[in-house]
Amino acid sequence: FSYAYYNCQSLTGAPVCGDLVTSLVNTYYNCKSMRGAPVCGLNVTNMENAYRNCYNITGTAACGSLVKSMSRAYENCYNLKTAYVGSNVVYMSSAFANCKSLSGAPVFPKNINSYGSLQYAYSNCISLTGPVSIPDYDIEFSLYDTFRNCVSLRGSVHIPYNATSIGSCFVNTGISDIYFKN
Repeated sequence: FSYAYYNCQSLTGAPVCGDLVTSLVNTYYNCKSMRGAPVCGLNVTNMENAYRNCYNITGTAACGSLVKSMSRAYENCYNLKTAYVGSNVVYMSSAFANCKSLSGAPVFPKNINSYGSLQYAYSNCISLTGPVSIPDYDIEFSLYDTFRNCVSLRGSVHIPYNATSIGSCFVNTGISDIYFKN
């Protein structure tokens, strides 16, 4: 299903995804007029750019239990309300970047597979409120720009010991205290 509706800017209606689909890579990328809630089939393993620039989709992010990559899956989905990350996701760089209506607490994968797995994940999510609870991962990872410009984010945050880069992570947020775990 990769690239099936790529750049169909005038496509309206709700997205679909059959049970046999294994890839949503770029499937609805730039479908700016599409409406409805996102979907993800039971056998999907990759959602990279799946709904990127789908400005009008609403509701909760969809992510099947077999999905491993959500890189940029919902970037610029301005009306998406709730984040969701499947149980096997290991990579979500820029997954929800610029989702201006996303509220509540940020959601993280149980495990990650690379240094850049979380970079920019929630940058510019101006309605995100928290609390922020970053898991302890087994590998070194970067939080670079992860929450940049999340102006409604409040409270304190504990940074895991193996987060090696937090540059600009909390710029222009309401995070009051940052603690580093040993």
